[in-house]
Amino acid sequence: MFKKTIYTLFVIIFAFALFGCGTSEPAAPASEGEAASGDVTLKITGKVDNEKTWTEAEIKGMKTMEAERANKEGVMETHTGVSINDLLNEAGVQGDATKVFMVAEDGYEAEVVLADLQACSNCIVSFQTQGGFSSVLPDFPNNVQVKGIVELRVE
Repeated sequence: MFKKTIYTLFVIIFAFALFGCGTSEPAAPASEGEAASGDVTLKITGKVDNEKTWTEAEIKGMKTMEAERANKEGVMETHTGVSINDLLNEAGVQGDATKVFMVAEDGYEAEVVLADLQACSNCIVSFQTQGGFSSVLPDFPNNVQVKGIVELRVE
């Protein structure tokens, strides 16, 4: 009888520890680069008429185009994405804006002259194979080719 009682007590304690002891913590709020559903987002902020935020699925549902750019080894690569100018037009860039900061999820920022960006017909926010976005700006310096871009801040 004693063994059976010890065994039953052990099973109850084990079950309590396994299922009932922990408290559930609320889910952490979405980070700046994620929507509540966990989708990567891209936003346009600053000197625009309408600040915009899109999920990755929404961006992928837009009209896409291809852009070619040489990688670090000088080999041409083709990237698929959405025209940066289309995104800026949708947000409505204000007349006194002069530059755009491309902000990465790790905080890196690259500054581009707005007029140069608007003159670029094949500058895109490309889709990364592992999810998320990168800026692809053919004929621009390497420091503005931003991986993990989450924001275009117009100033």
